[in-house]
Amino acid sequence: MTVKEISQIRLTDFMKAIGQEGPVAIDGNLRVYNAPYDDKPGPTMVIDTERNLWRDSKSGAYGGIFDLAYELTGSTSMGQLVEYIEGQMANIHSEVSERSHVGENTTMSGGGELKTSIDVVGPASSNRYIETLFPLDDAEFLRQIQPYLNTLKENSDLSSGDRSLLPSELCELHEVTESLFSKALMFREDNPEMDNPYAFTLNTYAQDLAKAFDVMQKRLEKATGIKYINPLVNMNINDFQPPQKSAMEQKKDLEQDAQTTQAAQTSPVEETDKEKRAVRKPQMITVNGDKVSHAHVFASSTKPDVWFFCARLNGQPLRPQVVDSQDRDDFMSKKLSVSDMMALYYPTKVLEKVPAESFNFPVQIDGPDGKLNIEKFNIYKESDETKEDYGKYKFFARVDGRNMSCLASPSETSAYFDRVMTPADFVESKFGERLHLKSHYERFTLAAEIDESKLNVILMEEQGRADSWKIKVQMPDGQETETKPLKSHDAASLLRYGTATKPQLAVKYFATDIRSLAMNPKQSANNGLKTTM
Repeated sequence: MTVKEISQIRLTDFMKAIGQEGPVAIDGNLRVYNAPYDDKPGPTMVIDTERNLWRDSKSGAYGGIFDLAYELTGSTSMGQLVEYIEGQMANIHSEVSERSHVGENTTMSGGGELKTSIDVVGPASSNRYIETLFPLDDAEFLRQIQPYLNTLKENSDLSSGDRSLLPSELCELHEVTESLFSKALMFREDNPEMDNPYAFTLNTYAQDLAKAFDVMQKRLEKATGIKYINPLVNMNINDFQPPQKSAMEQKKDLEQDAQTTQAAQTSPVEETDKEKRAVRKPQMITVNGDKVSHAHVFASSTKPDVWFFCARLNGQPLRPQVVDSQDRDDFMSKKLSVSDMMALYYPTKVLEKVPAESFNFPVQIDGPDGKLNIEKFNIYKESDETKEDYGKYKFFARVDGRNMSCLASPSETSAYFDRVMTPADFVESKFGERLHLKSHYERFTLAAEIDESKLNVILMEEQGRADSWKIKVQMPDGQETETKPLKSHDAASLLRYGTATKPQLAVKYFATDIRSLAMNPKQSANNGLKTTM
């Protein structure tokens, strides 16, 4: 079988071939299976039969049949993956005929027996999926999409905004497409003469992404009267395939394959050059022993002037990161090393992991009146559609029975999943103000050249409002910052618990202003400038 033919094997057939007769659950075109590659298989693997793609809801792994074969074998050799898939499919070869990409419609017979009918479909079958990305109600649609529209760099170009603010499923579709583009690009670099196993899957996702933006454009025009530019996803499946060979070249290839097969039967098996190339030596090894390979930069498929940096960690592709143009040029000219780029764009991947025991609860930290117990700490996605932060990651903490939550930034989310910060670190950083932690306020310091003791930190109680304070800072030369309201938690930490100092609060509220004023001191009257004392 060719790589292209293998790419079109139904994943449900492949699951049957490896021993799973049927899914454990069915929801429309989705089939849920016990993950065969997991040490403790659970119902986390979901197959979309319309698009013939899979995704693991626990690990985030996804892709087509070659990605699944990689998860099962750990091999990065295309030859070995092809051999493995062919061997498994031989078990049900009589049941699988040659066909194009197909979907499944499953019904229950009267006796409760699961029956399957086959329909031939193509990438365009995902129209129903695209329609579900946006709410039917125009007002709700505009409410969900407005945060993204507010970030458009060019008012009429729908591709110029912050994609993290897109509805969560569309954002995920965009990110998966970019990741597949990176995978296809890396495979082409390693195997320029082989059919690209990612090309078919990439083309499917790219078409879905183009359709999604087309639906969004038409809905916006209908709801607002504004005609936005629909960015075409400029990915061509042929870009990732080897050039077509002539009939004479194909005949020579067949003769060579026959000779190779005969030689293999009479001589010891050796790795081919391509298989040797498939396993690359790591470009760097992190402090945790993780191997970094395939580090490279590439242009966006939708915006040629936008570039991404990507690499693999222990063979697994990392999510591409938008790269600064200067960093891109310095990396390509070898002024920046792989280590430098990893530190810039995947910092939590190269930091030392904290001990696993630090996540054993309860965890004790120093509070204003003694020890506090962190009873629980985790991260979750907001599921309440009525909230502004719907679909965003948030931290949850329970400290001495008190429940708290707050938004998690992308860098903090990475730090949590990569285990480079302890629950105590997160609680101190995100909830230290509410808990009046001394360690929280100790983080607020200025550079050594600025003497904090010479800052005049002025607190003013607001008239007519008990326990309501304002704060400002006066520099040694008489210059002053603006006046800001002092948060009640900070006021309590200073005046009631004594866990914060005035200089620390000055830095917390005015760090940038203080540095700016210190760098631009007021000129004296002797220099011909007016000054007030």
